[in-house]
Amino acid sequence: MALYNVDGIFHDKWKIINNFENITSLTGSVIIPLDILLKSDKSFLSGFESVGVKLYVDSEPEELLEYINLLEIICIYFPTFKDGRGFSLARILRDKYSFKGDLRAIGDVLLDQASFLFRVGFSTINFTQNHSLQDFEESIKRYHAVYQKTNDAHKTIQDLRLRD
Repeated sequence: MALYNVDGIFHDKWKIINNFENITSLTGSVIIPLDILLKSDKSFLSGFESVGVKLYVDSEPEELLEYINLLEIICIYFPTFKDGRGFSLARILRDKYSFKGDLRAIGDVLLDQASFLFRVGFSTINFTQNHSLQDFEESIKRYHAVYQKTNDAHKTIQDLRLRD
């Protein structure tokens, strides 16, 4: 799997944990499922260098409120590339809950979705397939004109028209 941010490919320090049995012997930087996070007390989290959480597209972001300032990363798992709820969830986490950490798209995400993922607030993407750096860069630069305002620096078509 390839991990990308707007600067290209990079290596990851995070270990994704999928069940509670594996977590007790770990140290370092871990990403745990939301249900484990909610079942544990905050002192449990202090045993790790840094902590992140894995959300599914049907997760309720309100459940994270008491933990959001303790998390360095939130991963949103896309079960299929056709499921757009992860885009909405990312936007809510950035805009409504002011999450400032790493917001990562994981699961079945496509290279063609990269620029849209970054536009709604994702900072890293973990593709299930490896892509060349050139293909990735072309994908995120593909659309120069956009219609909707988001968290990125793109000017909308309306902004560009009003400028002239």
